[in-house]
Amino acid sequence: MQKNPEIGERIKEFASANYESLSEFCKEMGISLQAIYPYLRGESLPGTKFLIQLQKLGCSIDWLLSGKKSDAEIMLEDIKKIIEGKSQE
Repeated sequence: MQKNPEIGERIKEFASANYESLSEFCKEMGISLQAIYPYLRGESLPGTKFLIQLQKLGCSIDWLLSGKKSDAEIMLEDIKKIIEGKSQE
């Protein structure tokens, strides 16, 4: 059994940032809550179908597996911070 709690944490992070609840996320993924728990706990690694569906929902697979954001993602975050800073002035 492979253990990788970091991937589970990143799945949770993506789900909470983009969905009202874990149930809503699972519904979009086409997976039951029971089926996703081993991934969230780091007890097993998600398969290809799961990863493809995550990517379709906008999750970076590079980030999910490595924790590293792409240059484009970093730049987008910087732009958002600048825009948010200007809107608070």
